[in-house]
This record gives sequence, C-alpha cells and structure tokens, in this order.
Amino acid sequence: MHTITKTGLEIDLRPMAVSDEPKVRIFMASLSQESLYFKLFRHARLDEEFLHRLATVDPTKQAAVVALTGDEGDEEVVGVGRYYVNDDHRTAEIMLTVRDDCHNRGIARELIAYLTSLAKKQGLSGFTARVLVDNHAMLHLFRSFEEKTFVINREIDAGVFYLDLSFRKEGQASKGFPTT
Repeated sequence: MHTITKTGLEIDLRPMAVSDEPKVRIFMASLSQESLYFKLFRHARLDEEFLHRLATVDPTKQAAVVALTGDEGDEEVVGVGRYYVNDDHRTAEIMLTVRDDCHNRGIARELIAYLTSLAKKQGLSGFTARVLVDNHAMLHLFRSFEEKTFVINREIDAGVFYLDLSFRKEGQASKGFPTT
C-alpha cells in the first residue's frame, strides 16, 4: 500500500517477506542504543539468530509489516510494525520501531493503522502494549489514537506502562490515559 505520511513522506507498507531479511538487518543495525532499549527493554547485541527471527513471520501467530522508502529494487526499511497474537486469541501485543532519522515523520502512525486493519480482519478485539515510561513519543502516539481507534486502559508497574488498546466501538467511552 502506497501512502503519504502526515509530514509528506512517501512510504510503501506491506507484509514482511522472508526476502526482506537483508533489509531488516540493515534497518536494525542503523538503530541507536536508545531505540533498541525502547524496543527490547534491555541492551542487546543483535546476533544472527535474533535478526533471523525478526525477519521470520508465522502468520498464524503474528503479523509483521515493513515501511519502505525509495524506488522498487532500491528500497530501504524505515519502520517495522508487528503484533504477536496473545494466548487469549482475542488480542495481540503490538510493537513498532522506526529508524532514528525518520522519527516524528508519521511512519509509526501509518504502521499502527495498517496493523489495526489486519488485526480487525483477523477477528482480534484489540492490542496490548508495553511502553517504558520514558518513551514519551510512543505514549503520545498511542494517546493520539484514543479518540477514534482505541479505548485505552493502562496500568503502570516498575517503570513500564501496560496498555490495553481495545478497538473502539461507536459511542464507547474511554477510561483515560496518563498525562506525561
């Protein structure tokens, strides 16, 4: 799907394929330690096994989407969104990563919208997410979806927000979101 983000960046969104592994490796290697920490909640070394797992998708248990810029054949991954279906089979844990030099360009917003569409087609009722309290950008992004897309319930424990992002039904009220 070709789209233009809120800042005018042209991107293509599509499900991740096995053939994307080299591009995903380059993408992951480009991330700062802070971005990796916000994604993984720990400092980690990106070994071969980990990178291979990131590029391998089991469609019965997860969905993964890449955001690409550039011309066909010369594309670069600028963002990855994925969800893992939870054991309840009604919700999925959502995770997003955007290349550092592309933050605040609307890529994560487009990834969330695309993943939401996929999840609804799969019959899921919403997402869960874990976000470090210091990750203000991600908290702000989820909050921006609260009025139209999600009913957000949250808990905080040991510096982590645990978010329940139920897909909003018409007329459904939200229980609020923290201000940071």
